[in-house]
Amino acid sequence: MPFKANSELVEHVIEHLRKNGGSASALEICSDVFGLVNCDHALATTLISQGMVADDRILVEAGGQVRLAPARADNRLLAELSFAVIDLETTGIAPPDHRLTEAAAVIVEGGKLLDDFSTLINPGVAIPRRIVSMTGITNQMVRDAPVLHEVAPAIVRFLADRVLVAHNSTFDVNFLNAELGRVMDIKLTNWSLCTVRLSRALVPGLESYRLAALADYFGIEITNHHRALADATATAKIFLRLLDVASQRGWRRLSQLLRVAGTQNSPKLNNRNKDTEQNRASDSNGH
Repeated sequence: MPFKANSELVEHVIEHLRKNGGSASALEICSDVFGLVNCDHALATTLISQGMVADDRILVEAGGQVRLAPARADNRLLAELSFAVIDLETTGIAPPDHRLTEAAAVIVEGGKLLDDFSTLINPGVAIPRRIVSMTGITNQMVRDAPVLHEVAPAIVRFLADRVLVAHNSTFDVNFLNAELGRVMDIKLTNWSLCTVRLSRALVPGLESYRLAALADYFGIEITNHHRALADATATAKIFLRLLDVASQRGWRRLSQLLRVAGTQNSPKLNNRNKDTEQNRASDSNGH
């Protein structure tokens, strides 16, 4: 009788693959995920091939190796996609020396802001004075906040398989992946778009591409700059305006945006300092 994996089991397989760098053997998945300890290699390959065949996020190779499939971006229409616009506040440049203090995401679908998620995070380390001065997030504010391992599953569920969007996405996505790897041993494999790079391509010639400068250009108010939800919301509104410009150019597919402003996540961390005004000016990242 063919083995058919339900949606919950498929998600467990995807989580297992993420924890193992995107690849694992069918035998290992049958044993570790499904609890089928008496499978041989051939049977495990057959079971996984039959059970995962309907999910295009998973590839089962003839030799029994199971992999996360590359995101298929070329034929996806922007109007049919769900985007998660993210922003992070941190104690400094990059893990492992620095940690998250706040994370936020805003869901964009069908030209609208549909939902949002935001949480303070206890970083477990002192927040430097320069960061407190910039963000307004104090050590006292995060003292009773959840630590990352308590909220990481909710963050992952909220982002799901959406296209990630951020203002300087290299920093935010790679910082988030490093922190998720630390507490959950997983790495997001979503496509991501950078609104700095996208705005440079679509609105050339501006003096600055910092978040505040773009918000001013598009007439968007940032009510609490350098807090995660406020910046994520402003970035989401800017992203919608950029999508309008892209549509006017005839750019209606994700592949067109990815050529100028996107990546599929890489584990390499950005070594730029998000926290200094000097680097903000030179990198035009706007945070």
